[in-house]
Amino acid sequence: FNKDLKHICLAHLSQNNNTPEIALQAMQNAFTEKGIVYDSRPVIHILKRNSPSEPIVLG
Repeated sequence: FNKDLKHICLAHLSQNNNTPEIALQAMQNAFTEKGIVYDSRPVIHILKRNSPSEPIVLG
């Protein structure tokens, strides 16, 4: 995690065991454990399980 990181994509979601809410909470917990204060950067994308996600412009 550094100042140049612009996007985080949460993927490999499942219907029961790794829902978008669980994945987001796990990421927020990891940030807290590392002392990272999240201030809307990087942008967090929760990718869809059964359909294409919107394009993400990198760069």
